[in-house]
Amino acid sequence: MLINNDFLRPFSKEVIRLCEPKFGKHIVDEIDYVLRTGMLREGPSTRQFEDCFRKRVHAQYACNVSNGTSALHLALLSSVPPGSKVLVPAFTFIATASAVIHAGCEPVFVDVDDETFLIDLDDAWEKVDEDTRAIIPVHLFGNVVGNEQILELSDEYNLKIINDCAQALGSMYKGSELGEFGDLCCYSFYPSKIITTGEGGMVTTNYEEYAYHVNLLKCHGESEKYYHTHLGYNYRTNEISSILGLDQLNRLDYYLDRRQEIADKYNHTVESIPGIKSQRITDGAISCYNYYTIKVDSDCFINRDEIVRDLKNMNIDTAVHYPLALTEQPALERFATKSCPEAEDLSKEVFSIPIHPYLSKQETDFIMMALKTVVESYI
Repeated sequence: MLINNDFLRPFSKEVIRLCEPKFGKHIVDEIDYVLRTGMLREGPSTRQFEDCFRKRVHAQYACNVSNGTSALHLALLSSVPPGSKVLVPAFTFIATASAVIHAGCEPVFVDVDDETFLIDLDDAWEKVDEDTRAIIPVHLFGNVVGNEQILELSDEYNLKIINDCAQALGSMYKGSELGEFGDLCCYSFYPSKIITTGEGGMVTTNYEEYAYHVNLLKCHGESEKYYHTHLGYNYRTNEISSILGLDQLNRLDYYLDRRQEIADKYNHTVESIPGIKSQRITDGAISCYNYYTIKVDSDCFINRDEIVRDLKNMNIDTAVHYPLALTEQPALERFATKSCPEAEDLSKEVFSIPIHPYLSKQETDFIMMALKTVVESYI
């Protein structure tokens, strides 16, 4: 129960939001130009966005698509034969698994580490077999799966590595961008991501063959005008989204610096609060902190849902990523042949608090003081 304390009144009448996308005023003129020309489907702005993005993540090729889920779907269709098994962490958004199924493959759920929240590669070694053709490391909340162990597993079983970087734009591993690793990388530009185009996504790769097939399949399999060599999809984007993306990409360094600054402040405070822990960042990694996610210690008899409720009563926006492990999702029941206990426990223990770049010092101070007061009231 929320304790009666004057301090726990809302900081303001406005909710401190989990994310708060903002754009430069100059894009109004650019969008107005596109509207006046009538050239709305993807064109020169999209090509420019793709080029700037691939350079930013140190990839040879980039293909702008309609959303992060379509990015995953295209990456799988371009690199993994139908009927294959694909290793997927059990603690992630459902799109990671649904894309596998829509590509005609079978997701094999792998448990996660309870501190990093990332795929447990020891468990992956136990679940790989001769029918496994790919692994999707999800760099969750901005944290990065170590590259060496994935490469070892990939080399041993000849697995394709399809990185789910939906929440990891700007994250680094041992000084390198994620676009340098694996066979393909998939990004999302949903409003809660590091940069946003409203809806949108990107596939990057360093292999010409994959880039060719992704571009082919995203446009109905059309290799030349009205000449269709494959049956594809309409996963195209548009010029207005690309203009938004270019504006956001120009702000990326600022976004990353601010998120790191806020995360440092949060980390210092969370360490002093009994009963909760922040996500442990992989050794050698730099997180973009797409979300700042906290785990409650169930051994201290702290109830995650009560904390979330109390923070929301104080106008602090929160979210639970994710309330069910993939092994618990009804739509995936037929693939959940084994439980993943760490993932299933995490789904009952974690929640995220605001960490967007436009938080004020007063807001971050209030969030930390409120969190400390609420958590300690339950211990």
